[in-house]
Amino acid sequence: MEDPDEPRYSRDLVWVLDDWLLNETGEINEHFVTRHDLAHDGRWGNFPTVNGTFQLPVSVKAGERIRIRMVNVANGRVFAPQFHGLSPIIIAVDGMLVGTPFPIERFLLAPGNRVDLDVTIPKKSGNTELNVVDTYTRRPFPLASFQIQRGKTVDTPQFKTPQARHIPNGKRPSMRRFPMTLCSMQKKTGPMGFLG
Repeated sequence: MEDPDEPRYSRDLVWVLDDWLLNETGEINEHFVTRHDLAHDGRWGNFPTVNGTFQLPVSVKAGERIRIRMVNVANGRVFAPQFHGLSPIIIAVDGMLVGTPFPIERFLLAPGNRVDLDVTIPKKSGNTELNVVDTYTRRPFPLASFQIQRGKTVDTPQFKTPQARHIPNGKRPSMRRFPMTLCSMQKKTGPMGFLG
């Protein structure tokens, strides 16, 4: 359930990251999910998608402040998104707000993991397209791109970055002593050493 007091972003996006194993005709490969894959590091595909779309295009206006809820639903692939020309701030991990939001250039997103990002589209970037590229493997590949609309600039919403209100202090609990008295009951043994 969302916190009703959380600020309003220009928009709130959900990005579902996944990968698929396709054959030469663009169909799901019959060997996409095998017992061998499932018994080892999971299935790996050759066609990454965001919300089921290859190289997801996102039309934006300069100045927009966007919350991106990013989740990795792939079976075995780890993603390492890098936002070129942007300065994303991590505000939540696995659905829980962090105590202190922090900027990050590149992060790892393992299967089942989720992060929430606070991203502002710069008003003066000089670019018309800002790419999000996966850099986990030796061959980086595009995940999505922010396509900035020409001549359309909006005021950036101004508010404090969301953060957790209550974080455990992590202090070691105080030690208390409880006296205990232990006793044992012995049974007599027979001539052969067995219990009688």
